[in-house]
Amino acid sequence: MQSLFWILVSGTLFSQTEGNGYAVFYRNGKMRFKRGQYLKAHRNFNAAKISKDKPYKSDVLEQINIAWSCYQLKIKADKYFEKKNYSEASKLYKEILKYNSYDTVVRERLKHCKEKPELNNSHKKDPLYKMIFVKGGKFIMGGKGNRSLQKAHQVYLNSFYIDKYEVTNSEFCEFLNKHSHEQKKIAKWIDLQAKTCQIEKRHENFYPKQGFGSKPVVEVSWLGAYKYAQSIGKRLATEAEWEYAATGGNRSRGHRYSGDDNYATVAWGRSNSGGHSHITGEKKSNELGIYDMSGNVYEWCYDKYDVNYYENSVKNNPSGAPYGSERVLRGGSFITVNVSVRNRNAASSDRTGSDIGFRCVKDK
Repeated sequence: MQSLFWILVSGTLFSQTEGNGYAVFYRNGKMRFKRGQYLKAHRNFNAAKISKDKPYKSDVLEQINIAWSCYQLKIKADKYFEKKNYSEASKLYKEILKYNSYDTVVRERLKHCKEKPELNNSHKKDPLYKMIFVKGGKFIMGGKGNRSLQKAHQVYLNSFYIDKYEVTNSEFCEFLNKHSHEQKKIAKWIDLQAKTCQIEKRHENFYPKQGFGSKPVVEVSWLGAYKYAQSIGKRLATEAEWEYAATGGNRSRGHRYSGDDNYATVAWGRSNSGGHSHITGEKKSNELGIYDMSGNVYEWCYDKYDVNYYENSVKNNPSGAPYGSERVLRGGSFITVNVSVRNRNAASSDRTGSDIGFRCVKDK
């Protein structure tokens, strides 16, 4: 009886598909094309073409070709985008929008391309490539935070340079590939086994997973961040340097978040991130032109963490507590509520996480 029941049900479903196949497949194809799901749209249009319930519309063949063309264009454009070749990516994204102006992902990426034209490769040899100069000075560090009532105190800092963006998966892969023979060390630098890790190993080399090259590297430990910075002649920011840069340095307007009092314009946090990290630099920068110091991912600092350190901090270029089993994390992340410039947290140096990354600094 049970098998007979499924035969009858299957027969009913088959007859419904047989009778309405064309309309269903064609409608689904149009819907998926509009959403930018070009491969699925291509399959739906093909299914409509071979549907036997009635002759297909004359434009189905055209829709099949357009969907396939957009699919191929997007693959090529995304590869250029991941390599930060924004001029070539921009050309291909514009081609896609000629066919589908509703593709919000493509529109966002095209906007990103226009705002960030790539530099010549010769600039990459410059140690200050993509860094922002932060003029030294004094500022009031601290205030009410999430781990303690931190004492506001005056700090004096020397000038330094800081990365404009968080270190990306593509950049960290370059570092890993230079050290690919040091497997035991790599295991301490980044958790490649974590499901949320956005880097994978293929044929003895490391690559960002598809679509993650321009996102900030995550699942990286403090040691991994420290070694990366060291390998390129930089270092991790002290907590004081990080907060000074995040608040806008000598151009600070006293915003709650890094660059604005409006959370949504400068930060990716729990309320607007969709539960995942985002491509670096998509939000508005702060007063110094630095991006994502509020939200997106937590950032490792050099300092050892002491909940009461602000009570005893030195005034000139403080570099953290002399003792402690944890290192400082600043900035909040895409899954945290508090992403203000005063937000302070910590984790053990071997800790990794889906929302923990970093950026580097360099002495003047």
